[in-house]
This record gives sequence, C-alpha cells and structure tokens, in this order.
Amino acid sequence: MPFGSLVIYTSSQKGSVEFDKQLFEKFGARVIRDSAKILLPTPRTTKRAIKILKSEAINIVWFGAAAPLALMSSALRKNGVGNIVALSHGHEVWWAKIPIFKQLLRKIIHDVNYLGYLGNFTKSELLKVSNDPDKLIQIAPGIDTNHFTPKVASNKLIAKHRLEDRRIIVCVARLVHRKGQDQLIQAMPKILESHPDAILLLVGVGPIKVMLENSARQLGITHKIVFTGRVSHNELPDYLAISEIFAMPVRSRFSGLEVEGLGIVYLEASACAKPVVVGNSGGAADAVIDGVTGVLVDSSKVDEISDAICKLLDDPIKSKQMGEAGRDWVVQNWQVSKWSDKFNKVLLGN
Repeated sequence: MPFGSLVIYTSSQKGSVEFDKQLFEKFGARVIRDSAKILLPTPRTTKRAIKILKSEAINIVWFGAAAPLALMSSALRKNGVGNIVALSHGHEVWWAKIPIFKQLLRKIIHDVNYLGYLGNFTKSELLKVSNDPDKLIQIAPGIDTNHFTPKVASNKLIAKHRLEDRRIIVCVARLVHRKGQDQLIQAMPKILESHPDAILLLVGVGPIKVMLENSARQLGITHKIVFTGRVSHNELPDYLAISEIFAMPVRSRFSGLEVEGLGIVYLEASACAKPVVVGNSGGAADAVIDGVTGVLVDSSKVDEISDAICKLLDDPIKSKQMGEAGRDWVVQNWQVSKWSDKFNKVLLGN
C-alpha cells in the first residue's frame, strides 16, 4: 500500500507508544487507540469507527480478524466503504460449529467483499457456512525467508543452555495444553532408550509450565528437558539452528472447537531447513508435506510421536533431506512477499 495511506483503529495496549511510532516511521501508518483493552463490535465501537472513516475519507477496510469485529461491516458499508476484506484464523472454525455463531459468521461472509482463509482446512470449514464460496480467498501470513533461514549453530547459545554434545529436539510455542509439550515429555523416555544424548528444548512461556516440570520430575528426566523462557522473534532462528528436529504435536480440544488454524511455526522451522513433526490438529497438516518435509502424527498417541522422532534421529541423512525439502517448499509457496502482493491486490480491488 502507498506510504501514509494506512489508518489503524485498535485497542489500548501497554507500551504501545513506541510501537505506534515505529509503524508511522516505517509505513506512515497512523494508529488510533481505543480506550478499551479488547475491541468488540459494540454500538460505541461501531460509531467511532464510522467517525474515523468519515474524517479520514476511508473507503477500504481490512479486519485483521473476521470474528467478531467484521460484524460491523454492514454499518461501515452504509457509510461509504466500498471494499471490505476480513481475515480468518483458527477461532472462526469454532464459530462455524456452534449454531448461533455460525449464523453470525454467515452474516460476516455476506457483508464483506472477501474473507481470507489460511489453508485447506480452514477453507473446508468455512465452506460449510458460506452461501457465497467465491468470497473465500487464501491469504496466508507468509514467512520471511531471509529472517528464517539456515544458520550456523551458535556455540554461545549452546553453552548458555548447557547443550554441548546433545541432539536437540525443539518445540517453539506457548506452554498450553493444545500445543502438546506434555506429549513430547511423555515421549522422551522411549526416545532416550535408543538416543540417550537427546534433549528436549521447550521455547516459550505459558500457564502449564509447572505441570510440565512435574511430569518431567515424575518420569525422572528433568535433566533432559530445558525450558528457555521467553525468546524474542529475532532470536528464534538461532534456537532453530542449534536443533536437529522441530516437534510440536498439537492436538484439537473440546470436540474440535479448539484447533490449530495453520501452525506458522512449522513453516518457520522448515524455512530454517529443519524436519518437522506435526500433530494432526485442524490446519496443522497444511504446514507439512507428510514424508517429504516432515512427519504428520496422531498427537494422542505418545508411541507414534516417539517413533517419528526416533526415525529422524536414526537417519540424519534422511532428516537433512526433509529439512532441505522444507526450505525449498517454503521459499516457493509461503514467502511473505507472495502473500503480501496477493493481499494488496485483493485489498485495493485489483
């Protein structure tokens, strides 16, 4: 989009002043912060959005998340907006499964010009709701393959976490039930039987850390599990570089209401030429070519997870080939430049 043409209306967040300043300097984007901590499509929010679009002469609107804010679409269109694009994520899937939310999602699709979906899974779920499939268009987040790229392992980082002479299995995700770190810990004893030099590196923070620590303690493998805590986006490629395998056996919860929309972190790992072990939840399967760039597993079966990881550790040449195939696949199909170009064309009506 042309520099200075973007106005962002969003909620208040701690420490946003510097962030907003950087957006303005880099993109000319002006950020208007609502006093609310969470922005919802209330009459007050809708009224203020209309006021902003009139004062800024806005005729194109983009909703970063379709549910629930795109419920304002009809009101905005009545006040001069021509093109409305909304993006869907994992939570639109559970909207599609509950009758009252299904009707609201159908209204959103009716009122917008286009609704973006992440991959085949989210598309299939949205098609169960939409009476107008032509409005559905794939818009994925995309991967910065210059940032996420194969790197030489950092000896300094290895020393920091005492990982010398270890075969590192890494998982990068919030420590929550859906991401499957508990299953990885349960899989480690069997992995260690044939690969005693293996170690599990859990990158991230979250509410189940104590539970995970207790599980490792009960299994007697606390020395084989490393919790890094919070790691910045800039550091992630370094953590992937010191690792041999990326594994995140995500699982669906609450009868499929909580699922993985895509699993962008799998693509980031693939971009760094790492083979990926992927849980069969929702759209996670869209982020791997099973048997080529990694392995798709039934995340409810610990033995299947451990077997997949052991096979990759058993065959470093095959593992390396999978990582290289993953890098090629991401460069060809998931680069951020490809998706940003497509998004801009949709947004600008080209």
